[in-house]
Amino acid sequence: AEKLGAMLLCASRAVPYDQLPLEGEGSHSESLSLYADSLFGKGEFQRALHFYKQATQRIKIGPHISGHRSPPNSSSPASSSSPSSPNYSSVQRPEEAELRFKESQCYHSLGEISKAIRCLEAVPLQLRNAAMNLSLGAMYMSTGTGSRLNAIKAYKEALRQNPTALEALSPLVNLGVGRRDLLDMMSSSANGPPPQWIESYIDGLGTLTAADNTQSIHHWSTLDNMFPNNLPSMLHLGLLHLDADRLDEAQYFFNKARVTDPSNLEMMDHYALLLHLRGDVAELNRLAHDLLCASEMRPEPWVALSLHAECQGDRDRALQYVDKAIDLGPSCVLGHLVKGEIMLKIGKPDLAIMSFFRAKENRKELRCYHGLVEAYLDASKFKEASVTAREAISNLPGNATAVALLGRVLATASTQHPDKDRARKLFAQALELDPRCVEATIGLVDLHLRNREFDQCVELLEAALQDQNQASLHAKLGDVLALQQRYSEALEHYHTAISLNPDIEEAKEGLERLEKRMRGIDPDHGEDEDGADMDPDHDLEGSMGMDGSGVRSEDQVIMAVGGEEYGGVMAGGDVRCVLGGG
Repeated sequence: AEKLGAMLLCASRAVPYDQLPLEGEGSHSESLSLYADSLFGKGEFQRALHFYKQATQRIKIGPHISGHRSPPNSSSPASSSSPSSPNYSSVQRPEEAELRFKESQCYHSLGEISKAIRCLEAVPLQLRNAAMNLSLGAMYMSTGTGSRLNAIKAYKEALRQNPTALEALSPLVNLGVGRRDLLDMMSSSANGPPPQWIESYIDGLGTLTAADNTQSIHHWSTLDNMFPNNLPSMLHLGLLHLDADRLDEAQYFFNKARVTDPSNLEMMDHYALLLHLRGDVAELNRLAHDLLCASEMRPEPWVALSLHAECQGDRDRALQYVDKAIDLGPSCVLGHLVKGEIMLKIGKPDLAIMSFFRAKENRKELRCYHGLVEAYLDASKFKEASVTAREAISNLPGNATAVALLGRVLATASTQHPDKDRARKLFAQALELDPRCVEATIGLVDLHLRNREFDQCVELLEAALQDQNQASLHAKLGDVLALQQRYSEALEHYHTAISLNPDIEEAKEGLERLEKRMRGIDPDHGEDEDGADMDPDHDLEGSMGMDGSGVRSEDQVIMAVGGEEYGGVMAGGDVRCVLGGG
């Protein structure tokens, strides 16, 4: 195409200037534009931009200029114009508007977002089509919160022009535009009212943003029934089940999506997260390879590579990959979440706070709040953790996990500012909202452990496990049973937790301590100097606590707040994994 375009360009140049049509078929501007299109397709964006600008300048000498036509001054090439030039804002015809759109795409591909925005802002509103408005809205979003009002205007205009421009619906819902406003806007379109199924699509997006999993699953299932095996519904259903820690159901829908479109990249970073949570390194490796083959310029493949490196314990490489993902997609929420989780694991809560905060700025979803609260707690910033948890409750009304998050903050900080009663009430309230809320169950268990109420802990955990087979619940039950010296049962639950989530540190640590204790080795001090095993009853009231178990007693377990000893059990510490997966 490039070679043919070059020949076409030379052919149009060979014709006397005053004999060429000014625009349309056979014009020099069309030859320039077609040649630039071929260069853009090859990824030569700077060269393409040069020829798009020449085509734009060629159109400017059109029939609206009176008198005889003279060729452009070769000493002042059109390519010297830029979005900041004084004459850059005069766009008068649709053909010129289309060329400005292509110039904007070149600037965007070159990473010059400000110039790309100015290119499209120079196009009058009446000459912008839906594609231009969608592009402008996306660029406004990428420049930060200050441009969000402009983004809303651009996306709304795109919907008015085309009610089926679904790409505009998701960002508008995320930006807080209500369901009724969206439907009214689409109904006022010149193309007539939107199809009936659009309402289910909007409802699905709205409940997804509000973290209302039950209703959201209902709406996306309705769409899946209307349009069997459609890719957006399968991907959203996979994501929703992943957020609800229903990993088997999530894998079912992600697998269906992969079969439907093996080259799809959308939401495949979340599928990579699912495989990471399940410890399926081989399948995660295959997925990362497939995604890289599809495109190296999207963030999803690099998030998958980062999670694969994390599975292998190579956190330096995991950070390199996730930084690449963020460079390619600054608004990639999961990229920021993965980086924040890695920073927490390597003991850098302040850097984790920055990553989780950026994730929350891009999308105010539960995982972002959860990660930010965990990072604040690790940094012993209890006030900031409390403010963030309350913001989550405000933005996600009626969400059980958000309520449990505030309970976790109060329970964790209770060693310095006792508020255990309020924390207990919040956990109970969360369980009323959602009896399957794992965070609330573990929070209540931790409070019972502080009072040595082991039977109540076992009862709560066994009841929760009847409804959901979660690794974090098995790990916590293993801790409680070990404290009761019910070692064989504790071993069984630790192994079950690790089989469900090979990356769960709480179960691994508890299992290691328990096995040492069962061999007669003090898990805090190892073997004695002579290498002989210790007496199983040695120093039960010392380092191992009154219970003599193979795990720390409730007066010795380290809380997950800066790694300090607070004389209490881990207040919700078993729910440390920000990215989910029990």
